[in-house]
Amino acid sequence: MSRNLFALFEQQVKKNPDKTALICGDQALSYGRLFHQVQGVSFHFSRMGITSGSHVAVFENNSLSFVIIMLACACLGAVIVPLPLTLKGRYQAKALKNCDCDFVVGWHSVVRGLKEQNSFEPDRLVSIGKKVEDCFFLADFIREQKTFRPEKAVPKQSPYILT
Repeated sequence: MSRNLFALFEQQVKKNPDKTALICGDQALSYGRLFHQVQGVSFHFSRMGITSGSHVAVFENNSLSFVIIMLACACLGAVIVPLPLTLKGRYQAKALKNCDCDFVVGWHSVVRGLKEQNSFEPDRLVSIGKKVEDCFFLADFIREQKTFRPEKAVPKQSPYILT
């Protein structure tokens, strides 16, 4: 039987809430703590309009933030489009167009550039690292600890699966 990524993650949260789920540098998160952070981000992503099938470009290195973003998108059934931070100018614009991205989550320099170029409306941009005026800030989403309602999550059987 195949289940989506978020369902597999939830299963681990229920079995081992206090077990370490992630270690990145000197930071470590338990499954329970990670779940609460993912819930907060899922709540805010949903309020932004990210839904099942939305394409979310992510300009972020491998980090705790990347995992939280990936799991929040999996919870909503959104498609994550990881793009390199080194992508600039016309290559960045071409990649975003070819991937048909609806939203962008990325480092503040990337988000600021997209905002200044009017490539995306500010309410479709989430910055990482520093706040960008008129755009959302990922750290605020994580800090607020909102609870996302599971009935809005992607169905347990969905096209976004791990087997």
